[in-house]
Amino acid sequence: MREDDGPSQTFVSVEELAERYGLSNATVHAWIYRGSAPRSYKIGKYRRFKLSDVLIWEEARATDDTSNP
Repeated sequence: MREDDGPSQTFVSVEELAERYGLSNATVHAWIYRGSAPRSYKIGKYRRFKLSDVLIWEEARATDDTSNP
């Protein structure tokens, strides 16, 4: 991860995103291909995700499973 000016400018790589969820890099690349990944940026030859976008993406997918005991 790289920090410039706070959380809005912290970027994570495909590898870091995959590690965050315990998934393979291929899964993250599949999400990108399908358009279901967090918003990403192509910086040079690398794909990066703003941490703030990842957090928003996570929150949008949060579920409340308390209804199933």
